[in-house]
Amino acid sequence: MGRCQPTSLHFSNRRQHRYFELSGRDGDLPWPTPLPDPPRWAALHLKYSEVSPHVALSAPLSDHALANARRTHQVPLIAAWISCFVAVGLGIQSDNLVLGLFGGLLLAGGFTFMAWAAPASRATATFSGVALMSLVGLHIHLVRGATEIHFGVFALLAALVVYRDWLPVVVGATTIAVHHAAFLWMQLNGWGVYCFTQPSLVQLIEHAAYVVVEAGLLVYLAEQMRADERRHLDVEALIDAVVIDEHRVDLSGVARRTVRASQARKLQDLLVQCSILFPT
Repeated sequence: MGRCQPTSLHFSNRRQHRYFELSGRDGDLPWPTPLPDPPRWAALHLKYSEVSPHVALSAPLSDHALANARRTHQVPLIAAWISCFVAVGLGIQSDNLVLGLFGGLLLAGGFTFMAWAAPASRATATFSGVALMSLVGLHIHLVRGATEIHFGVFALLAALVVYRDWLPVVVGATTIAVHHAAFLWMQLNGWGVYCFTQPSLVQLIEHAAYVVVEAGLLVYLAEQMRADERRHLDVEALIDAVVIDEHRVDLSGVARRTVRASQARKLQDLLVQCSILFPT
């Protein structure tokens, strides 16, 4: 059963009625216009390249959108496979090749599979934070907690900003925080794993403070990048809605586009008013 929009709007003149008619609202229409429910699978798809990653789609992704989504994963995927090769090298150096090889392949391969199978899903981007930080944890263990290897946390955490979404950054920071706390406890209790060369709670707090600072900065940058992209794509959507042929300019599709950026809404209102003043 479709959802119906309210019919309580009334307009004092013909231009107002024309505006709401163009924008898909009911106004004085005799019967509400049903809005079909989106397909059940629509909520599974989330586009990083054309809309906010927090907005579920109600239509299949185009080939162009899928290509953009896959392109977004390139930097984290490259980082994951480089980390996998590093894990193999560190495994050879530490006489623990089996762990370095299979641990690296499992994490990098799992992320690669998700990026191939569901490139536009937010879950894939979120898992990238888990995979990259787990690879750093693997490196740390293989070198028995060497301090310089911990810098990989900051390098790979920065790669997650490419998604223009706060969630992968926060999940990645949480993953490495849980890893450090758990492995420190296990190291102190003689479980045969490594997190620090000289394990102590002070070192854990110092490392956590730096991760919190970087994660906060990356979250801010990701949200700014997402807002900039939203403004650009909203304006682009309005431009695409304008139909121009040899004899006329059709602006009727502009009002039906959903835009959220304030600049795009101003442009949309201007174009709708032009369509009312100069109907085609």
